[in-house]
Amino acid sequence: MTPDDLIAQYIKLRDYKAQLVKEQKAALAPYEEAMTAIENGLMEALNAAGVSSMKGEHGTAFKKQSMSVKTVDRDALFEYVLNTGKFNYLTAAVSKEAVTEHLEAHNNVPPPGVDVTLFTEVQVRKPS
Repeated sequence: MTPDDLIAQYIKLRDYKAQLVKEQKAALAPYEEAMTAIENGLMEALNAAGVSSMKGEHGTAFKKQSMSVKTVDRDALFEYVLNTGKFNYLTAAVSKEAVTEHLEAHNNVPPPGVDVTLFTEVQVRKPS
């Protein structure tokens, strides 16, 4: 196979995969909606009974508290962390953009404590 044949096959497979994902999402939508409706009904039943769980022949429905956390004021959070020393509030993720700028400004030497691995991958696009 020529490189052009490989490109054509890759695009064909990628498009087929995207179509399958789209079809699967559409096929699962009614099930997702039905499950959400059932969850809502169970929550109503739990609340009405004033309980946190209900057990039946086929299983148990129970309430579970979850939490979503996001930063809404970065400066305020950083000030709090620095003033209190509560560094466990922060994760160790590193901004690729900031590291890229650092590499450009420092002859490709990464900042202390940061390892940079460059890799080359193949990407394929359709002709315009």
